[in-house]
Amino acid sequence: MPIDKSWMRSGRSTHEYFTGVSNFIDYAYKHLKYDDMKIYCPCIKCSNRDRRVRDEVHQHLLFKGIRLDYTRWYLHGEDEDNDGDESDSSSNGNEVDNLESIDDMHGLIEEVFPQEPNRDA
Repeated sequence: MPIDKSWMRSGRSTHEYFTGVSNFIDYAYKHLKYDDMKIYCPCIKCSNRDRRVRDEVHQHLLFKGIRLDYTRWYLHGEDEDNDGDESDSSSNGNEVDNLESIDDMHGLIEEVFPQEPNRDA
């Protein structure tokens, strides 16, 4: 059964995105090969270069967003069981590029003007 990745393109403030992040993290930790506490973080800032613990990845994905081009979760076990579906990527490449640019802009702004979450937000 293919993994539902539609949440990746929904707004970060939606319930669908929040649930998708939790499901992604559960999936990634289910597919760890070693008794390790860290996974690669697919947020826009870390871009699957940095390994982080569960809570850090969760926070990064909620506040920075996930890389939209990470449609096959090869670093998180998807190749192992082949339950991914490439058909969930957008048929319009320009639309995906535009969404990635918007998400990258949010990441750049966050890097320049970092803010901790607060109750007023």
